[in-house]
Amino acid sequence: MKRAFFPAILIFLTVVSCSENKNKGGVSPRTRKELTDIATKYAKDQFENLKKTVDDDGTIRIGNGQISYTIDPSQMITGLINEDSSEDAIISIRFFNGRFLERIEHLFLMKTNGKFEISRVDVNLMKIIEIRDRIIYAQVSKVAPDSPTYGCPVCMEIVRYRYRDGNLVLEESNPIK
Repeated sequence: MKRAFFPAILIFLTVVSCSENKNKGGVSPRTRKELTDIATKYAKDQFENLKKTVDDDGTIRIGNGQISYTIDPSQMITGLINEDSSEDAIISIRFFNGRFLERIEHLFLMKTNGKFEISRVDVNLMKIIEIRDRIIYAQVSKVAPDSPTYGCPVCMEIVRYRYRDGNLVLEESNPIK
């Protein structure tokens, strides 16, 4: 009995100590902090004299009163994007001019030598849903942003992208059911 007990305890401790504590969205706190730091630096580098504030829910706002970036750490998505076996990430940052959403910048971060690095910034009004089997699923509108029906559920569709040689390649699109 003692011989079976000690290996079981050793296996349990190894599993617990070698795995990161992942929270909502499957992103570990350490990875979330690293991604947040990269996104914050990116936003601050876009304009001079931007001030950072953090809301109670963890949302980061970087701006100067007229323009601002909003980074929601709960909206970071990780998964395998490129051809290697390292977990990659996408962070969507909203850019506001006054109170109006002007654009969404999607930072594609590839993990190289154990660290995330921005490999691509895509400006698009899509919402990244998930990364699964090296496919990026995003929700997009079938109508233009200035259309009166923009954002209605019937006007939305799910599209699939693959990341190839630093580019997003549209795989196929399916209407939301």
